Amino acid sequence: METAEANSIQFPALWFSAGLMYAINSLDHMSQCTRAGFKSGCYEGAFLIDSRGERFSVVDAQKVRTLFRLSVFDILGLLEGNPRWQVEFVFSRGPKETSFEEVKQLVLRSFKKEKDTWEEMIDFEQFRDQVVSAKSMPALFDAFREFNQL
Repeated sequence: METAEANSIQFPALWFSAGLMYAINSLDHMSQCTRAGFKSGCYEGAFLIDSRGERFSVVDAQKVRTLFRLSVFDILGLLEGNPRWQVEFVFSRGPKETSFEEVKQLVLRSFKKEKDTWEEMIDFEQFRDQVVSAKSMPALFDAFREFNQL
């Protein structure tokens, strides 16, 4: 069961959680985690900003089902008692639209906070420059697409 807030998210969107940022086309990848990650509160404080600039905060997450695929990692996780789960989010909509400049600042903060991760990109400087020069949400997402981050 999806909430009205989840249904009104316009993708692509930017997902922010624990200092990490991802550009996403759906909630599919973000809604999978290990049992240990879920129990440790990996979604606490998570939020996303959709392509219209609307902010959606994760206020709750519930397990939907245990995922099982025939991969080494999933089998090991199952044997270790840490299976992969699919979760469903409950969102609350932010009180106001997030300005484009605020969105860019959040992205740039992620670049600084996760410097080592981002700098592993071969063309990170070009990507960062394109993000900095973006003048709109569509241009920002175009940069993510061009550099295979979306």
